[in-house]
Amino acid sequence: MKDFILLLGANQYLRERSLAGARKAFAGEIFIANKNALFEKKSLFDKEFACDEKDYKTLIKLIEQRQDKGNFMGAIPLNDWSLESATRINLHFKLPCLSPEVVENSRNKYKMKECFKKASLPVAKSFFAFR
Repeated sequence: MKDFILLLGANQYLRERSLAGARKAFAGEIFIANKNALFEKKSLFDKEFACDEKDYKTLIKLIEQRQDKGNFMGAIPLNDWSLESATRINLHFKLPCLSPEVVENSRNKYKMKECFKKASLPVAKSFFAFR
């Protein structure tokens, strides 16, 4: 049985460099989520889940199906739009991760600025152009 991790966002152009860091830090298998896996094989990675990186429900099912072949050690987001999926996956498997509130605050510019203001950090003034 081999431990494995899931890199979310590694299927993007020039994200292969993430593999170098993952290989240095982790001895197990490295999986990615790639919704176009049938048409564009990312051969540098050990395995691919043919699934969108934001579809955390399907990814959880695919990881659970693989648990008999190795221990899942975590989902690692490589960009901001995979933060929510990684958090939900890691929470499901009771692994360390950011809180859903932190993810929401980091992805929502308005909420982020409100957090900065509460912490007495300087924030550029802004307004909503459309409602």
